[in-house]
Amino acid sequence: MDDIRLPDKAECWARARAAIEKHGDGVGAYLDLMIDACLQHRDLQHLSEWLLIQNCVGMILNGQGGGTH
Repeated sequence: MDDIRLPDKAECWARARAAIEKHGDGVGAYLDLMIDACLQHRDLQHLSEWLLIQNCVGMILNGQGGGTH
């Protein structure tokens, strides 16, 4: 089994902002689909990235992610 590397936090913040911009109110459903696909394929590396992106999206939408990351 390959080692799982930690996701790049700055990249995840950027991808979270891009997902919000692209998917708007549907960003939650989009993230759920991506996470489900990773679970289905047992892709733990990408799962960890999507979970971090989901967390970043939540923080941005709740006004806690406005700083530089």
